[in-house]
Amino acid sequence: DKAAQVLLSCGHVFHALCVKNLESFSRRSATAAPLSCPLCRTADYQKRSHDGGKRVYLAKMATRIQSVWRGFASRRAVLKWRMETDPVFREELHFQLVRRISEEELRMAEKRAGELDSFFEQLDRSRAVAALEGITLSDWETARRNLLTRGLDDCVICMNPLALPTTSSHPHTDTALAQQSVLLSCSHAFHAPCLTAFEEFERCGSIADRKCPICRSP
Repeated sequence: DKAAQVLLSCGHVFHALCVKNLESFSRRSATAAPLSCPLCRTADYQKRSHDGGKRVYLAKMATRIQSVWRGFASRRAVLKWRMETDPVFREELHFQLVRRISEEELRMAEKRAGELDSFFEQLDRSRAVAALEGITLSDWETARRNLLTRGLDDCVICMNPLALPTTSSHPHTDTALAQQSVLLSCSHAFHAPCLTAFEEFERCGSIADRKCPICRSP
């Protein structure tokens, strides 16, 4: 037992393993001297097992645990008593709880709205690029409505969400990739770097060679 202790005849206490190692080192030393206490240098000491320090430590830890529990139980009892006897306190506590929940929900809604705005900004940029490639605004609006009807899904290339999630349901999501999304004329959306990598893999040299990774529409 590494925590075992020994009491020397001089009155000093050490870990049993430490004393054993010291005695072993002293016996192996070329200039071996009589064994003596590491503190007071009393020679030819006697030793015996001692667990007083362990008992003191356990008693101290038990006292701390009991103190923490008594404090928790007391605070819970006082809170329960005030909830039952003080309507003003009860109303204020409920108001604070509802306000905290409302503020958290509002922050989550604002974050989600900002993520959707960022996503559609990327789609607007892809619309401008599509207009240069001969796709009309009507085609773009149709693709956009189809996307909204179907709902924002994951990018089928990297399997990560197109819009940043409000929780860490996708632990390997890369924030930069999730924000850079593009919409194709067939109404399928992908991360821009994923689509670029896919086109390079397919060796799409011209616009005519490009096809949607899902429906294969040109």
